[in-house]
Amino acid sequence: MATTADPPSQTLMGLQQPLTLFYKHLHDAIREELGVIMNLASDFLSRGSSGSAEYLSAVSILRKKNHFLEFVYKYHSTIEDEVLYPVLEAKIKNVTLAYSVEHEDEEYLLEGLSALLAQASDLGRVDGDGAGGGGHSGSKSKAEDIESFVHGLARKVEEVNTTLRKHLDKEEEQLLPLLRDQFTIQEQSDLVVQFMCCIPVSDMTRMLK
Repeated sequence: MATTADPPSQTLMGLQQPLTLFYKHLHDAIREELGVIMNLASDFLSRGSSGSAEYLSAVSILRKKNHFLEFVYKYHSTIEDEVLYPVLEAKIKNVTLAYSVEHEDEEYLLEGLSALLAQASDLGRVDGDGAGGGGHSGSKSKAEDIESFVHGLARKVEEVNTTLRKHLDKEEEQLLPLLRDQFTIQEQSDLVVQFMCCIPVSDMTRMLK
């Protein structure tokens, strides 16, 4: 005798569900990028102002990693705000607003980090251009400026890392159980297909490894 679809938790009998699997891969990718950036920032901080070439190389690597993190996190936020939250709100009212607000705050934080990294690059180039014209006191002052800036940059990286990880943990602890309860396996699969269609093919493997 045919029956209506059971809730995912009953149907899969402990197997991971489509949304759980998707979120695991996406969140793991974000956490991995955060870990890499934290390690780079720590290494950057330990070096201090050891020379313009080394400084600019470290900044360049940080900027590239942060650019990819921004891309992945923007994708993460967009699929939730534009695809997932509307269908969840259709089932349960007033449960997604706080997450959307957090997305805005996190986007602002990431933009702030990008701006600081751009300034860090400019500061290093200025240091290199003026390395021979300021005398010992000028060089010492520039080194102190760079050291102070690097400490501020490290604090911003730590803020981004802490804030984004808290958000991901919150989604896994509060949002995912709600999604599993409210969406059948087929509905979850359909949502994941919509999510995947939003990812550029060239970034698919790197983002969802």
